[in-house]
Amino acid sequence: MNAELFRRVRQQLLTSLMVVSLGAALAACGSGDGGANTPDAGDLTDVGTDTDDPGDAEDPGDSEDPGDTGDCDVCTPGTSRCTEEGAQSCVSLQGCAQWADPVACQDDEVCTGGRCAAGCDEICEFGSSECSGDGVRTCVENVDGCPEWSEVESCEDDLICSGGQCQSSCEDACTEGELRCDGEGAFQACETQNTGCLDWSATESCGENLTCEDGICIGCTDGEERCSADAASVETCQSGQWVASQSCPLSCSAGQCDDEVSCQPGARRCNGQVAELCNATGTAYLHVATCAVGCDAGLCTGACEPGQQRCNGQNVETCNSAGTAWEVAETCAGSCDITAATCALDELDITADTNLDGLIIVNGPFIIRPGVTVTSPTGDLTIRASSIHVELGGSIVMSPTGDDPRGRGRDGRYCSSDYSYTDGSGGSYGTRGTGFLCTSAGSTFGSEPTSEVSFGSRGGKGYSANSTEHLGGLGGGRLSLEAGTILIEGSVQANGQDAPYSPSYDGGGGSGGGIRLAANDLTISGTVSTEGGDSAEGGIGGDGRVKLFYGESIDVTGTITGVVTQDILPPLQLFSSTHPVSGRVYNDDFDTIALSWERPFPNLQGYYHRLDRSPYTRVTPSNGQFTDQDVITYSREDVSAGDNYLHITSVDSGFEVGESPTHFTVRLTDGPPTLSSDTHANQRQFYNNDDAFIRWTDRHDESNFTGYRYVVDRYGDTVPTHDDLALPVDQKQILLADLEPGIWAFHLVSVDTMGYLNRSSSTYVLRIGDDPGQGSVSGIVTDSSGQPVANATISLNRGLINTTVPAVLTTSSGTFNLQNVPAGEWEVGVYIEGATAGTFHLTHTHDIVVHADQTTNVTVNMP
Repeated sequence: MNAELFRRVRQQLLTSLMVVSLGAALAACGSGDGGANTPDAGDLTDVGTDTDDPGDAEDPGDSEDPGDTGDCDVCTPGTSRCTEEGAQSCVSLQGCAQWADPVACQDDEVCTGGRCAAGCDEICEFGSSECSGDGVRTCVENVDGCPEWSEVESCEDDLICSGGQCQSSCEDACTEGELRCDGEGAFQACETQNTGCLDWSATESCGENLTCEDGICIGCTDGEERCSADAASVETCQSGQWVASQSCPLSCSAGQCDDEVSCQPGARRCNGQVAELCNATGTAYLHVATCAVGCDAGLCTGACEPGQQRCNGQNVETCNSAGTAWEVAETCAGSCDITAATCALDELDITADTNLDGLIIVNGPFIIRPGVTVTSPTGDLTIRASSIHVELGGSIVMSPTGDDPRGRGRDGRYCSSDYSYTDGSGGSYGTRGTGFLCTSAGSTFGSEPTSEVSFGSRGGKGYSANSTEHLGGLGGGRLSLEAGTILIEGSVQANGQDAPYSPSYDGGGGSGGGIRLAANDLTISGTVSTEGGDSAEGGIGGDGRVKLFYGESIDVTGTITGVVTQDILPPLQLFSSTHPVSGRVYNDDFDTIALSWERPFPNLQGYYHRLDRSPYTRVTPSNGQFTDQDVITYSREDVSAGDNYLHITSVDSGFEVGESPTHFTVRLTDGPPTLSSDTHANQRQFYNNDDAFIRWTDRHDESNFTGYRYVVDRYGDTVPTHDDLALPVDQKQILLADLEPGIWAFHLVSVDTMGYLNRSSSTYVLRIGDDPGQGSVSGIVTDSSGQPVANATISLNRGLINTTVPAVLTTSSGTFNLQNVPAGEWEVGVYIEGATAGTFHLTHTHDIVVHADQTTNVTVNMP
């Protein structure tokens, strides 16, 4: 049977195989030969037949989104226009006609007729007007001084458009049947209007992949290349149709993938379903959000994840609890930081004691005045500002909230060596806390090459039968100050907590926490402390860690308590539009991994980067790759299942390479869901039950996925695509009803949060009906000249029954023999090894019929 034909009709076939009603499913399960093997009714779920992605929803018409109308059609696909930002085309996204992101013209170009060109096209005569459907449009001067048709304005109710004017009577303005282009992908026809006169109709789209020439919609020229509407891929003309031929990890221009990025700082764009922001230096696009439904002008449209936040102008918006619309959560007094989705202050001058927690963004100076203390009650604070100044007498105090288990002190216990009970030992981080004869302190941690700092560790509790008594002190908090310039004249503290008072056995003191100071110019004349906590009788906490990162200069004359790292400033935040969440599980059907960042300081030479399987690697010129761009890409072939770590470090103006890289984790699934069947447990056995119940389990937490795609057919190597049937992520079973006798295969892949599928599928073989008996197949494979083909791989139905009828190789004389083949119709497939050793390609198929207890002879002539 022809596989392509089979694939085209399988959806109609599946309709007859599936139970769409739970009641019908229960009725089928309650009768027939398979009743004893039927699962409980509570386990049954209706078969999903929706071919849309799980979670797809129509755009609810979010009034917050710019340009979003109720029905979403704001233009005619194929038309184009000139805007202040450049040429803009109308495209169809998720069935909605919307304006794509403008394409900026070069300095020596103008925008004319919705495209960039060396000079103006004489599209119309300034001041002239014409009819378009029921309205009139006028020839005006566009932003580049070129003639351009205006938007269509409807005539008043008692008037009609004729001859380019709204009037009470009409006259013919064109010849019936005449056609003309309106932009590169749309046309107008001269037709009899409602007025009874001939005039130009409303603009109509040529349709996908077609362009307009002399009023006629035509296809493309084979081999021609162009960029997709979202500039995320290259499209190539094949047989008159535009087909995506290459994914562009950065962007696309002039029909080619770009190898570097040049964008307007702060500009937003849509890269497919991903909203992105141009970084501050115009050298990379940063991931902002992955859109569930659509993206327009750099903002997600339609359904959203409840609780998700974003910036829209001066507003911070939150997705409502139903996940259907964005609602204003806060109007920022300053600006809204797009990547952090939080308000940013223009400046922050602190003149009285203040509590601050979490992420504070200031697009200007951050100052703590003398005698003023900023306290972080949660012990977790990050401040990003253009400059940070802690004046003499001012301070930042992190509450001791750390409880990192890696350095936790040991609890007191009975010590047999001197027949006594002990106090708790101190927590550890940068240095080790103190312990006792048989109660050692916790282990130090955090010495790996990394730009991160951690919370401190709690001290051990003193000996007690009560788990809530004699507790040790908590570890120090975590502070990160990030700015262009940092001046510490006062004090910054993330000290460990002293052990609470105990009337008997004392707990140990908590270790100091972590402080990171990162600036182009860093000056410390005051105090920076991550001192461990004390204890009356227990162990003393170890000191924490202080990391000092700089670009141009560093000057330390003050006092620092803790284990100090002084290094070149690496990029501290890494963004990925292909794998946005570091450590989340993704499927493996993608082309590229892209990583980008803000340039950490102005005068650097570039970066060294490395991809490997170690969570912490010091990147050097000998083991890394150099780039002077603020973005890097890797291919799918560079990574494998499990954790893959990308490491980035900076190279300063003196070619000194940083030793404390920032890390990003790309975690790939180790395969599709695993399948089982309650009704057809043995895949080698025939069952007189034509209702098959199949279950599956994910290999990772369900939060990493959005749904599944599946196919039911008679082949062994089918991998479902986005065009195949969909199931929601909370459905983990399916009932296939009234299967015809024969051998079937159920193929399943998962869909992750980026829409990536598994490259290979899980396949479950179902043998339905009476055992038809077995025969054998004997044959020979010859080439186009009649010569035997040796060492070709022979398989039936593309590996469908390889477990019972393994694939074989042809002999030196081109012959092969297959035994124990179930009677029925089969496809003989011939696989030839490719240029890469160990890879085989299906090059020819031949249909046969096998009868029980007989040998079927076949000659396969290769073309």
